[in-house]
Amino acid sequence: MSIMARVCPQVRVAGAPFRFDADGFNRKREKDIANDSTKLLSLALALKAEVDIGPDGRLSSDAVNKVEKIEKLARDVKEKMQIAPRP
Repeated sequence: MSIMARVCPQVRVAGAPFRFDADGFNRKREKDIANDSTKLLSLALALKAEVDIGPDGRLSSDAVNKVEKIEKLARDVKEKMQIAPRP
């Protein structure tokens, strides 16, 4: 399922199948981007602290999981930022 399909609020309107709510879409998109950015920052700071403490620069399995989560969140934020609603 694409990001657009997950975050696109559609409103039922009498007489028409769907009406796109661009303002609602933008508010939700901006809120999602802000939340994901906050998660990214906290994961990155936790990863940095873990790497600074770790021996020989090796990553633990927990650190590797954090890296994977950071990559996924970064891709999601990038994709959400590129979405432009169509009226």
